[in-house]
Amino acid sequence: MIRTLTAALVATCLLAAGCAHNPEDDIGPGADVLYDRAQRMLSNGDYQGAIQALEDLETRYPFDPLAKQAQLEEIYAWFRAGNIQAADQSADRFIRENPRHESVDYAFYLKGLIYFDEGPDLFERLFRSDLSRRPIYFSEESFRNFKIFLERYPDSGYADDARQRMVFLRERIAQFEMHVARYYYSLGAWLAAANRAKGVTETYDGTTVVPEALSLMADAYTELGLEDMAADARRVRAESFPQAASTSER
Repeated sequence: MIRTLTAALVATCLLAAGCAHNPEDDIGPGADVLYDRAQRMLSNGDYQGAIQALEDLETRYPFDPLAKQAQLEEIYAWFRAGNIQAADQSADRFIRENPRHESVDYAFYLKGLIYFDEGPDLFERLFRSDLSRRPIYFSEESFRNFKIFLERYPDSGYADDARQRMVFLRERIAQFEMHVARYYYSLGAWLAAANRAKGVTETYDGTTVVPEALSLMADAYTELGLEDMAADARRVRAESFPQAASTSER
């Protein structure tokens, strides 16, 4: 009798515990809660926390409209976290899975932004480093991605910003090309120096280094004994940049 009573009591307790359990506890926070949490973390600079919240949102609510927005936010969060590769992969994933999404232009824009090299970092400013010597892989990748973005979405709300950044990047790349041309000239590799400088005048016309490129071409052609080509480079420089200094910068 005692055993029967004990078993019934245990069963009653288990049933009560089951009735007291809230199934929502297993579901976790809703999509809107996770999204708001991610936004707060982004605002506070907690990018890893934001990424986790956004990934949780996608995993738990893949068909919620906020899941698509979470994918976009992830691109930016990875970028701000300093993981350019993950940001680029996230952008490619969004573009691949949502080619007709109303915000797909933003994903293309972010592919340019995540590689954008804005300028000197703290140490470069402190030690006055010559930025023309800094490798330009990121600048070239950013320029390429912005170019693709503008070709596809010339009227996007991000288009003007992309164009302004491309002007900066074009100048940055031209300066690096001139750094390489100067280096070749210092080695006595006159032909390589002339060809590199010529490439600057043809590809990066309108940048601030074109007058120097023409001067270097003239000097390199003189060293090669190509006086006609040297004279032509000096003539173009004098006609195109009459206010620029005429002395050699080497």
